[in-house]
Amino acid sequence: MGGIRARKTRRRNTIKILKGTRKRKKTINPAIGDADLKKHWDNTKTLQQNLKGLGLAYDSNEVLKIPKNKKITRKDILKEDREGASMEVEKPIIVNTAVIEAFEKKAANGKKLERHISPGEAKFLLELMKAHGSNYKAMSKDKRNTYQHTPKQLRRKCEGLLNSSLLPKYQELFPDLQPEETMDTL
Repeated sequence: MGGIRARKTRRRNTIKILKGTRKRKKTINPAIGDADLKKHWDNTKTLQQNLKGLGLAYDSNEVLKIPKNKKITRKDILKEDREGASMEVEKPIIVNTAVIEAFEKKAANGKKLERHISPGEAKFLLELMKAHGSNYKAMSKDKRNTYQHTPKQLRRKCEGLLNSSLLPKYQELFPDLQPEETMDTL
């Protein structure tokens, strides 16, 4: 039940909301990291309008239109895409293809990111390669393999080290750990 004072405070706890105290929504333009996209971006348009004008899809599900209840293979999608492109005749949308061309150029001649190999990991791998050559199964059973890497993991790590630009540096750093035979990198 509570006392008289508690009842009075319950009655008095009405919060008045004034018009000016509500937070107004601010329009925040998206942060664009790519220079080519930023150059062609129009801040007066919405996100969807910008992407449509640049020839990019806002919602990939809407573009592909895959029904949820039917199992569709990749061949079906490609077949429908070819048929839909020939049958579909709508008013042409003015598309700025400069951004798409710039993205394609970057994708064609872009460098793959090289995995960084620390000196400790390089020393560990060079020791294993010196002891076991390209026998990854034996490497996985070695007592120095404290993290219990599998043969496939060790193969990937060794190939990454041999293809790395840091290999000459690590060979100078650890001259006594040079493998006697050349490794097979496939």
